[in-house]
Amino acid sequence: MKTALPKIALGAWAWGNDGTFGTNFTEKDLRPIFDTAMKSGLNLWDTAYVYGKS
Repeated sequence: MKTALPKIALGAWAWGNDGTFGTNFTEKDLRPIFDTAMKSGLNLWDTAYVYGKS
């Protein structure tokens, strides 16, 4: 059986407010993005923290 791979992922690692993109993100800010992604069928969430390291 072949599994179809997602064509898009949502990078959400910075949603934890680690300071990389500031610390102003709240659930109220991010909820519409999350809800829209879920309604659109997004099924790949990229939460790898390592991308923010330099």
